[in-house]
Amino acid sequence: MNQNILIFYKTTPEIEKQARIMAKEINADILPDRNSLDINSKKYDLIIPIGGDGTVLHAETAFPKVKKLPLGAGRVEFLASASLKDWKKVWQLYLQNKYFIEKRMKISYSQHEALNEINITKKNLGQMFEGEIYLNNELLHAIRGDGIIVATPTGSTAYSLSAGGSIIDPQIAALIITPVTPFASFYRPLIIPPEIKIKIVSKTSCNLVIDGIVISDHKDETEFKIEKSNVFAQIIRFSEKVDLYQKLHLLK
Repeated sequence: MNQNILIFYKTTPEIEKQARIMAKEINADILPDRNSLDINSKKYDLIIPIGGDGTVLHAETAFPKVKKLPLGAGRVEFLASASLKDWKKVWQLYLQNKYFIEKRMKISYSQHEALNEINITKKNLGQMFEGEIYLNNELLHAIRGDGIIVATPTGSTAYSLSAGGSIIDPQIAALIITPVTPFASFYRPLIIPPEIKIKIVSKTSCNLVIDGIVISDHKDETEFKIEKSNVFAQIIRFSEKVDLYQKLHLLK
């Protein structure tokens, strides 16, 4: 198989050791997952993220539109296709084309895309965020709190869940808008169809955080128009069995 392959790994000694062994055996390039990525212009046919879900998110940000084969190296990874310890078995399945591609919904703001979430959050610790949420240009809420999260089904098990949002099965096409510690308790997370256009207007200074990375800070009133992306994350799967519920059980 003549493919350009990259192993993109979480920087721990044990994972790096396993990643280097794997790279040698399958003739792959290797790159550590760091905040400032030294990404070359080489085009890859396959990215193998090794680590947790955060590593997969970073790989998707760095290499969009390239299929991923995530290998988990922790306790619970919602995006992993297999465990790192089973990599030889799943690699043989990949070589035999015994897999399918799961397409995961992404959302976009301007030129940025998110697999998990877009978070409009307060800029300073002692500050309160004030903003408005519009759906299809109709005002839904004016909110005061720590921020507003717009998450995909993939992201519904991440920061949105910690902020009180519901879990959305990734087989369901939907988005969730989750206020973060709102001043008024009647503001609740809202699940909406992905076709709805979302606009968040910040009335105070704020940070734009996409998949856990601070993208920009804004001092003045700013409009953030968020919508479903036309691009999907491509995750290699070896079974059509949905294991979301089994993984949720392991969170206890």
